[in-house]
Amino acid sequence: MNQEFQFFTRCRRNYAVYCVLSLLAALFLFSACGQTASPPASQKQASGNTNSTNLLPLRSPSFDPCALFSKSDAARVLDGEVTMKADAVAPICRYDKSVDTTAKGPQGINGSSASHSVLIVSVGTGQNAHQYVNLDRKSVSNQSTVQDVSGLGDAAFIVTFASGKALIVTQGNTVLSLGVFYPSLSTAKLQPALEQLGHSALRVISAGSRSLPAPQPHPCQLVTADEANRALKSESVIWFFTANSMGSSDCDYISPQGMQHRIVIGLTTDAHSASSLFTNVHQTMQKSQGHDIKGLGDAAFYDGQNTVWVLKGSNVLHLTPFGSSVLDTSTLQLLHSAVARL
Repeated sequence: MNQEFQFFTRCRRNYAVYCVLSLLAALFLFSACGQTASPPASQKQASGNTNSTNLLPLRSPSFDPCALFSKSDAARVLDGEVTMKADAVAPICRYDKSVDTTAKGPQGINGSSASHSVLIVSVGTGQNAHQYVNLDRKSVSNQSTVQDVSGLGDAAFIVTFASGKALIVTQGNTVLSLGVFYPSLSTAKLQPALEQLGHSALRVISAGSRSLPAPQPHPCQLVTADEANRALKSESVIWFFTANSMGSSDCDYISPQGMQHRIVIGLTTDAHSASSLFTNVHQTMQKSQGHDIKGLGDAAFYDGQNTVWVLKGSNVLHLTPFGSSVLDTSTLQLLHSAVARL
């Protein structure tokens, strides 16, 4: 679990799509710190087909990544019984399958004899989802194989990396990411299985059903677009918002200058997991170049990797700037303002 937290803080420095892919390679090794999600609270109907660049983050659809398809759908992709968990570390849903390593013969749809396989699901809404994904794709294509997929959403592509595949789909201003990790991988059947799963998820998104209520507080309220513009010395940041049913959500503000000029505000708002999340991150990262920060919430620390974590009541806030230091005076002022709004 400690290694998972270390990985997560490194992952936040990568581009969003590549981070999803990297999560596959790390999360399968470690148990998720999130607990099994309880059924979503009363759900708000919203359309996943919104195309307006004037969409406001507080009014954007917030789809539950654990409610886009059934466990049996995920089990067909992983070819076996799965467990499902919404994660408290990141706004994702994960489906895990353990395999009996003593069994003879191929395991799973890929002929893998792996002891563990995992499907990671992320779904978010953005002010300009296509621009956001295109910036990600440009970075990913320098490190992995990217292949366009036709007939799925407005645009879709498959990314193949060392030990798995991920399908990225945009529809309106919604971005869906599905990634499968196998330690030993034969990919012949995996791509069509992911595409079929993508179609199932898009039907739910298009219907506007199973969407989560807006988190309270909302991470895009803790730092506003105007504040992000000032911090990034920009005039027109775009935002991207993700959430899950464990109370984990992210607001990502990106400057037109590119993905290396952005601010990510992460929030966990679950009374049962926020305190333990903060404690685990603190214990894990205290061995790095981090240090405690006084006068910020109930407790706060810098993790040595350009993220500040703050505990206040039943909330954990973490903020990561790209292109500047989180310890700059202007960024710390931004943090103080965000914590005051919790």
